[in-house]
Amino acid sequence: MAVALADIHVKINPDIKSQSEEILGKIGISMSDLINMTLRQVIYQKRIPFETSLEYEMPRCMQLRTEGEIKKYLEENLAKDFDNTKTYPQEEIENMFHVGEAEVAA
Repeated sequence: MAVALADIHVKINPDIKSQSEEILGKIGISMSDLINMTLRQVIYQKRIPFETSLEYEMPRCMQLRTEGEIKKYLEENLAKDFDNTKTYPQEEIENMFHVGEAEVAA
């Protein structure tokens, strides 16, 4: 017995469409096959079936702008990030995380 099919209409950049169709053709599947496979995985996994994230997220320690924020970060994280048996002079720590006056003003 034939199953009734539903239509999906998608607007997409023509370059993305043609490049994708070229690759899918080499694999031996159509755009429709890919969409059906992807949607089946959404149902099966109950999530988007591939990793999603921002391309780049600045590490927390690089987002700190003031001396107070830097010192607080160091107090909370230094023990986890470094060898607990070594001590670090205050001057060395300040030099490692020095934020110039021009950077703070920006």
